[in-house]
Amino acid sequence: MRAYRTGADTLRARGGQVSARLKAGTLTELPGIGKELAAKTAEVAETGTLAALSELEARIPPTAARLAPLPGVGEKLAIYLTCRLHVDTPAHLRQLVATHMLRTIPWVGPEGEAAVRKGLAELVEG
Repeated sequence: MRAYRTGADTLRARGGQVSARLKAGTLTELPGIGKELAAKTAEVAETGTLAALSELEARIPPTAARLAPLPGVGEKLAIYLTCRLHVDTPAHLRQLVATHMLRTIPWVGPEGEAAVRKGLAELVEG
């Protein structure tokens, strides 16, 4: 994931060079751009979409995409909550937090639960 973010930063910084480098086949000469990222960049430039992203979006429930932006949740936890625990709303998430069940997820713990609690409180206040 970090490699893709680094590559995306490189592409954003190069703006107008990207199209010319795609045509010339020299995109991989840029730092952080490997063969795979160059191929995916070319696919998006040619088709306007990325097949791998479409496949991933088809596998991830829309509810996970709605939970992920909540403060303290993120992508990994949202997918776990949706797919494994069938949590699909902030109200369900509040129930997990209130019963201290969220902290039983190994990588969440009490600190993560507190961050989600705070994020849910901000959601209500905001």
